[in-house]
Amino acid sequence: MDEQAGPGVFFNNNNNSILAGVGKVLLPEGDAGEADRSPYSIPGILHFLQHEWARFEVDRAQWEVDRAELQAQTAFLQGERKGQENLKKDLVRRIKMLEYVLKQERYVTEPDDHLWVSCGVDMQTVIKCQTLVACETISMLANKHTYR
Repeated sequence: MDEQAGPGVFFNNNNNSILAGVGKVLLPEGDAGEADRSPYSIPGILHFLQHEWARFEVDRAQWEVDRAELQAQTAFLQGERKGQENLKKDLVRRIKMLEYVLKQERYVTEPDDHLWVSCGVDMQTVIKCQTLVACETISMLANKHTYR
């Protein structure tokens, strides 16, 4: 409200006018009492505005609480996701390391079947040679074929 607004701003009963700032609206003689019994009064309007402002502040405070809770939950879930991603990276790295070690171990412990195949010897011959007790057959086949 304006600082200079007085009690007669909204309702001015002088000369049967309703609003002082709008201009003079003359009421018929029978309606003069009706303006006096208006359901709106300055204290009623102020009470309504204060009530609405308080309700607005309560709603705003509740919204702030909900917002803070959602931000905290979002931060927690993002941290959890980051932890799961780091765990996945670590596990993939370990799997690759174990696969590499397994390949190295297989290369050392298993015969070089891939060399036999690249020499033109079929796998059935290699398997037959491996089942024989004497290793000389394998060495003889190795000497017989040249590596490419």
